[in-house]
Amino acid sequence: MDASIRKLLTNAENYAAGEKNPALQQAYTLLRNVAETRPAVDAPESFGQDLYVLCAEFAFQHGNPEVAKECLKMFFMRQPPANQFLCRAYLCQAQLMAPTNANNPEQLEKAVVYVLKAISFAKKSSRYHFLVYNASVIYWQFCRPFLKPGYRQYLARSLHQVVKALDDIEDTDYEWRAQLMIALIECHLDAHRRSDASHIAAAAASFIKANVPSLYKTVFGLMVRYQLVETAKLHKDLKTSPELAVFYKLCKLKNSVDQEENRDYTIDIQNLLTQMGVSQKQNLLSRSQERLSRRDSKLAGGASSSSSPREEPDTDRRESSRKSPSKGGRRTPTPTTSRKVAAESQEKPLLLMELARLCLELNLPDLAASCVEGMKACTVKEQGFYLELEFVQCELMVSSLQDKKETFQKNVIDIRLQAIKRCEEAIMNAVRLGDPNVIQAGCVTQWNLCLPLLQPNLRHHVRRRLSLLAEALENIDSLLVQLRCQVHTELSRCEEDQEQIHVALEHLKKALSLDDGNVYHERLEVSLRRLELRAQLYKQPDRPEDQAAMIIEQARKADSGTIRMKRSLLVRAGEALAPDAFLLVLDSENDAKDVTGGKGPLTKIRMLAGKAYQFNRCVKKAEGHLKRLGDENDRERARLWADLAKTARKQEVWDVCRVASRFCLLYDDGRWKNAQPRRSDSPKAERSRSDTQREDSEGEKKTNSRMGSRPSTPVFVPLYDKDLIRILAEVAFINGEALVQLLRSESVQLNDRPLPPEDKSKRPKGYIVKKPEEDPDWIEYCEWIKDLSHQATENFLRGLALGVELNEPWIVCSAGAYIWNYNTHVLAQGRHREIVEALTTVLGGLKKVGHAGETVMLVNICNALAQGLIRPWIPDSPKDAESKSDIDDPLSPKGKSKAAAAPAKSKTAGISISVDAMPDLKKAIEVCDFAMQVTNGDNPLDVIPVFMRLPILQTWVRAKQMAQQQISKHLGTDDEASNEGQRPLTRAIVAVEMLSLTKNGIMEFKDVPSIGDIAQMIQDAKWPDKFVELQLWARLTYLAYEAHLHNMVVLCSKKALRFAAQGTQPRTRKMDLHKYSVEQEMLSYSSVLLGQSLVENMRGKNSLRREAMEAFLNSAKYARSAGNYELVMSAARHFWNACVPLVSQPIERELLKEPLKIILECIAASAEKAKKEEKPPEEDVDAEDKAQEDEKESVKAPPPAPDKGKEKDKKDIKAVGKESKAAEIKKPEKEKPKESEEQPSGMIGKPEDDLTLRAAMYGVLFQSYADQGDWLRALEAIDQAVADMPRTKHRLLVFKHRVMVKAKLGRNVHMDIQKFKDESEDFVAHMWRRVALSSKETMEQLASYQSAIEALENKNNDYQKVEYLLEFGQWLYSNHFPASDVLDQLEWASDILLNMKAPEPEAVSVETKKPKASRKRASSASGSKISPMKGKKGEKEDKGTKKVSGKDSATSKASSVGDIAAGKQPAKRASSVASRALDARSETSDQDSDINAIDYVPVVKEADIGVLPANPQLTVQDLFEIRQLDALIRSQVLLAETVGHESEQHRDILLMAHAYLVRLWQVLINASATTIKEVVKNGGSLVKEEAPKSGKGAPGKDKKDDKNIKKEEKPKVKRKCPVDALPSDLETWATYDWPDEGIEAFKADNLQNVAITTKNIPKPMLTLHYTESLIQQLRDVGYSHLTLPILAFQDLLSRTVLASPALFNLIHLRWFEICQELDLRNCASHHLKLLGNLHISEEDQASIGIISLCSQFFMTQIEFPMIKNKVIVQYGDFALLFGLVVATLVSESLAVLCLGPILHPTALMVSVAVAVSFLNLVVHQLSHCRGLQHVKEATGLRSAPPLFSAKSASSIASPMLFTAGSTKSSHQSLAVSKDALAW
Repeated sequence: MDASIRKLLTNAENYAAGEKNPALQQAYTLLRNVAETRPAVDAPESFGQDLYVLCAEFAFQHGNPEVAKECLKMFFMRQPPANQFLCRAYLCQAQLMAPTNANNPEQLEKAVVYVLKAISFAKKSSRYHFLVYNASVIYWQFCRPFLKPGYRQYLARSLHQVVKALDDIEDTDYEWRAQLMIALIECHLDAHRRSDASHIAAAAASFIKANVPSLYKTVFGLMVRYQLVETAKLHKDLKTSPELAVFYKLCKLKNSVDQEENRDYTIDIQNLLTQMGVSQKQNLLSRSQERLSRRDSKLAGGASSSSSPREEPDTDRRESSRKSPSKGGRRTPTPTTSRKVAAESQEKPLLLMELARLCLELNLPDLAASCVEGMKACTVKEQGFYLELEFVQCELMVSSLQDKKETFQKNVIDIRLQAIKRCEEAIMNAVRLGDPNVIQAGCVTQWNLCLPLLQPNLRHHVRRRLSLLAEALENIDSLLVQLRCQVHTELSRCEEDQEQIHVALEHLKKALSLDDGNVYHERLEVSLRRLELRAQLYKQPDRPEDQAAMIIEQARKADSGTIRMKRSLLVRAGEALAPDAFLLVLDSENDAKDVTGGKGPLTKIRMLAGKAYQFNRCVKKAEGHLKRLGDENDRERARLWADLAKTARKQEVWDVCRVASRFCLLYDDGRWKNAQPRRSDSPKAERSRSDTQREDSEGEKKTNSRMGSRPSTPVFVPLYDKDLIRILAEVAFINGEALVQLLRSESVQLNDRPLPPEDKSKRPKGYIVKKPEEDPDWIEYCEWIKDLSHQATENFLRGLALGVELNEPWIVCSAGAYIWNYNTHVLAQGRHREIVEALTTVLGGLKKVGHAGETVMLVNICNALAQGLIRPWIPDSPKDAESKSDIDDPLSPKGKSKAAAAPAKSKTAGISISVDAMPDLKKAIEVCDFAMQVTNGDNPLDVIPVFMRLPILQTWVRAKQMAQQQISKHLGTDDEASNEGQRPLTRAIVAVEMLSLTKNGIMEFKDVPSIGDIAQMIQDAKWPDKFVELQLWARLTYLAYEAHLHNMVVLCSKKALRFAAQGTQPRTRKMDLHKYSVEQEMLSYSSVLLGQSLVENMRGKNSLRREAMEAFLNSAKYARSAGNYELVMSAARHFWNACVPLVSQPIERELLKEPLKIILECIAASAEKAKKEEKPPEEDVDAEDKAQEDEKESVKAPPPAPDKGKEKDKKDIKAVGKESKAAEIKKPEKEKPKESEEQPSGMIGKPEDDLTLRAAMYGVLFQSYADQGDWLRALEAIDQAVADMPRTKHRLLVFKHRVMVKAKLGRNVHMDIQKFKDESEDFVAHMWRRVALSSKETMEQLASYQSAIEALENKNNDYQKVEYLLEFGQWLYSNHFPASDVLDQLEWASDILLNMKAPEPEAVSVETKKPKASRKRASSASGSKISPMKGKKGEKEDKGTKKVSGKDSATSKASSVGDIAAGKQPAKRASSVASRALDARSETSDQDSDINAIDYVPVVKEADIGVLPANPQLTVQDLFEIRQLDALIRSQVLLAETVGHESEQHRDILLMAHAYLVRLWQVLINASATTIKEVVKNGGSLVKEEAPKSGKGAPGKDKKDDKNIKKEEKPKVKRKCPVDALPSDLETWATYDWPDEGIEAFKADNLQNVAITTKNIPKPMLTLHYTESLIQQLRDVGYSHLTLPILAFQDLLSRTVLASPALFNLIHLRWFEICQELDLRNCASHHLKLLGNLHISEEDQASIGIISLCSQFFMTQIEFPMIKNKVIVQYGDFALLFGLVVATLVSESLAVLCLGPILHPTALMVSVAVAVSFLNLVVHQLSHCRGLQHVKEATGLRSAPPLFSAKSASSIASPMLFTAGSTKSSHQSLAVSKDALAW
């Protein structure tokens, strides 16, 4: 039997393992049968007992452990023989009892017992020593699952015995013994038996060095890394071997990395590369030098501030842990050799490989690339080395992306996928090679590359690669079981995404089998159960949890369908989880229920209160859910509630989301704790978010090789508890977000208060509206909203607290992001203080766990927190010391461009900060210091753009100042001398901020650099962000401007403006529109400051003025690009003020044309944009129209400014008001250059100022076109102005220009006249008169004059109507209309004047439609009565035009004109001309909204012509107004000139004019007599004054010194009549002069209506002209004696309103001539004495040159056929004066030349004196004439009008607007025409 069994066993060897083995089964059957049939235990057997052992071994090898167990059992039933089979039985038994995984260390101990028995037996005999070796091999095989960190400790004792046994038998397999020794050292270290490990290491080092030198590097690394031996003992080895020295340094570096020492490894690695002979790039060397110098400077300067305060204790602990125990804690440096590694060394590529991996671990891709280049230069025979090199290069591809490698940009993903594909190919080659170590290295590299792509939307890219990875590791039975478990877990998710549920289930089962220590067991079980439920398509689960899970899975996969359908599924899931309370709580947001109880009216506020009540009442029902349910399946139910909340959030079913979150957060009661492992307090920014999250989710415990850092037994992180806590944190965030959505559905933002709704319901009379603040319903609703905000914030902070508990920075950063994003509106409104508590909590959490690379968010939170701490304590700056910081800085990057106020003066009142503010200020400084310390550049990963660091630096400076703390010379850096990184940038920013704050009155900084030094700092620094550099230059420009440093202003502004061309943003990057807008604002601000400085320092240099204007123009362009209306208007105002002295010259206006067009385009574009931004989209048109009407009413025109006696036209009041307001713009700007920015005008504030300026600019632009006669271009400019400017009264000036231009072009103006429908009738009449003066066609002029006269219907405008009638009469005469038509207009004017003082006011100015009669004038004197004139029978008139006969050409011309106007035959009367012309105007201008027949049926409207006499008994003595008498005199003189000398009425009219003048004297004397006596009594003054103490003379003695007329030099003539009586004889009139006391009396208030002032004599030059004409006509008819009262009146005019010495001399010369003519010698001598010695003053002599040029210009400009119209219209007073002087000079010169020999000397003297007087008069009056402007331009003279003054604007913006001069000139046309004929 023995032979047969052995034969069967021999046959069994031929079968492979796992196959069915019949031979083995037969042998086992035989052995069992024998054992069962054996009669006695001690009976001999038929075969040897060794067959049991052999059968057991074969059974174990072929996978039949049961057979093996039975065989061994039968073997040990009897006393086994003491031979090798006993030992082999022990070993087989050990193999049978060996554990299959590391979760059963007890089973391992049982198996080890048999191994040790076998070894103990085999050691006794040398023949069995081979069994010791076999036992060591078998031991190594079954203990392989324990060769992992944390499990090696279970092998320490047994392995020690195994190694000792091999040592005892002196086994010759030294390599095997060496490997076991190394493993034993690791086991002791894992078991924290460092002393044992140290002893074994010493022995192993000697043994390995002697027998296995190839493994010496391994044991040497262990000794160095874990400090198992003293470093001094390694001195000899390190000296002899450069390779070992390099490896020693490399191990020390790895040790530092494991201990997370905060140091720079770059220099050490570069030294290693140098020692190994690897060349490096030049930039790497320069960087190392910078780091070295920086480290040296820190050592010289003291302790480094690179680490935050919380890191210091940990650093000390690390240092202490690194001390050598053998030297009493002192570390002994080990000298190493500096010899370089030989180029052909076999160890060099391996060292470079390890160094490259270390560089990749430290994120130093440049150094890793150098290592790769060095490895490529080496020659290695092993193929596996090149595969490992390929793996390193794949990882290097991704590491080269630096900070971008963790991002998900497309190019980054593409590069990562390329690396993954390359690594995949290398892994396939490694599998073919079959080297397990290479395969494992490739799989680890591939896993690290795939980690960031395991996102749900990206993991399909890595599905195939992960499958290859799992297969490769499984084939080699890799000990990386956790990696394999994770790979299978991720593969299950990938397969699930592909709907491969069964394949995913298989992967999960494999993952469960590989989960040693049950780290992922619960998580995998949950996933497995979920997939099983998903796989059950037709089976309804029994458990409610499973039902809910199935419904949630269905809802999660439901991509289609409406929200209502998705909501129904989610509600079913909620009902399954909480059937008792879910629907009740869900009902909290049901708006359909009426919870008001039906009491009282259902208002909106009541409805809101009911909603709040319903919500609070229903959510309370969720609190008892856990009490009713208990803790049954709490872990599963919490996860299901979280899944339901996440699914509802994803599908935006917000109500279900809120309810599910509320139920889930019920489990947040502390039931699950996080048993955290020991955490190092190093900065967390060095680890990416994905790495941190992946590391924590894996639950791996990092192998920490330091002694004493690991417990005696492995402690695994309760991973699923962490998962549950993480789930609660996520749900807290979801709930907070859902509550914010609920607030927004109520139209409320987080932490805001609601606004009361507008109640539009009808209320009964007497209903008292209750204030919302007093309404309990509204109070309840507000409290509910406040509670929701509080709950949302608390949810975010609770998630943060859970993140801190989990030590997961990404959760804390998410909480900070939620707090920040949902409170941006709070920060924008400056309400930082409200969220200080929340921000403090967030910052505390970030400090505890790190910020996961979110440094920008950390800095923003620190800045907001610091702002919230200091804002309540910032004092209100005084007006003279106002300074702006980053909170309201004009140049801050937050898109708000505001101009800073003027800085405080050197002596400002100190501003004290409350003592209570110090804690907050100190805390703010600490917060800023922390943010600055994190971002100071010590950690490259924490370096942020300087643009993001700027606000925290500004806040830090502000807090330092408020806390009365000085800033050191380092200016916010740790080293003044270092210029590395952002230190120069920081110093420049802090210096600028200090300079801007130092004069604000709080505290002056001591070490503030000068502006020049700061400019040099900015210039020397290298700015990666040009935007910040621009901001600093712009701010420094302002500071230099405030310090009046013109050179620095120019320098800084030029530096800022150089960014205008290339910009501050890279062209390759997409432009940030907000940043671009702020950039353009800063450019505009710098440019306007440059212009202001140039203006202030130009000192009359026009070149600098033009530079300033160019700067202002550029500023407007930049502001337009920024869309900032306020800055555009500021630049426009400055430009206007700079160009005001130039716009009076045509050539300058031509140069200003293009700049003005550009500025106006900028204003129009920015105003339109600002209007769109300010107007909400829902605003209706009616509201806009109402706002426009309100704006129209708010614009009031101020009264005209006085202009030194020069008359102003009433119609230009609005223009003058406009210009005066523009002048008001200039004054504050000059005093405070930034006032326009501080108090923005335009659309906000005072729009009238900006609109006034725009109108003035359009006026200049129009004038520039008018100068060239380009009326079409002028019309285009005006149309553009109408389109651009808003509908306010400021457009009236533009419409004026358009009316005039259209009249010039002969176009219809009726539609434009309609623009003035809302204006007063005098203004409308004025516009019609302008049309008449501008039109070229006679018919248009006729219709316009008629419209102007017809428009004046109010009796308050009678004087204006009289003026227009007189002018119309002159126009008719000049255009050869019949004289009767002219007389009718003049008579109409006289009738209006006479009716002004009618006894019955209601009858005054009553107009009639009856024909006006001609009047017969009595030839009586002053006492005669004035009777009404009788009209011509049968003749009808229309606006003064009558039917005339065609006897002469003039009459025929008039008739034809009338016929054309009337559209009828010449035979018909022309009286219907105006009626037809008026029809169109009346029809187009009718804007009434009522439906009247007249609106649709055209009706011919008859004009009201003439007036009936109000008082037929009226006499001259009934007239008492000076103005009325003045107008009557002028009208009568015009009548006399019109009828001519041949008329019978000529003398009567002259006498009537004389009577009016005498009546004027009577009124004047009667009214002034009493006041004159009082003046005489008071010593010549209206108010009695005391005599001066010194006897130098009476007061008022030198009143006329400015006129060069000395009163005391003129003889005092005794009056022949009292001052209160009219002269009665001729001689008295010949010497009569109004006393000076009478002129003083005109100042009395009671004489304002009768005094000779500009109010009563509005046109004194016209009055002078007509009185001169009256004198001439009286002399012609022989009434020279009647001229004496007129001369006396002219004398009074020359001394009062005209104030002209030359005119005074001329009048007295005329008086002298008439006295000689009347043979009044005494009177003549009297006037000669008054004249004295006639001479031309020096001022007049200097103006003689102007006269000659003036005459040339005048003669070249006059077209004699049109002299009566064109000259008067264009040149006004100048034409009148020049006509007078030319006529006088010609006549007097002829008299002197021709009659000189025969004339009496006195007569000759009179002729010369008259000429000289006229010359002086012209010189005096030229300065008041508008025509003189042309002369000044011709002579090169320059005027200096006031900035933005009424005078300059009127002469520039509207040169064709007829002011007083033009109005006067129109009345002179007839007189000039007669003078011209006389020439």
